[in-house]
Amino acid sequence: MLSAVKPTGIESINVAPAFPDDFVAAADMDTEINIYLLEAEGLHKILSAFKQRRNPQFFT
Repeated sequence: MLSAVKPTGIESINVAPAFPDDFVAAADMDTEINIYLLEAEGLHKILSAFKQRRNPQFFT
């Protein structure tokens, strides 16, 4: 888990293979912490897009 304290509150980025529905609901109800949930598959897609942007392949 990666988190940072900001003047406006606490922000937290959580990365996991998946999040159970009850965890998502609990995170949504917490108003004191900005919680960002990112599934591992989404993080992998971001990494792939970043790599492609840095090394575009026009001919495959």
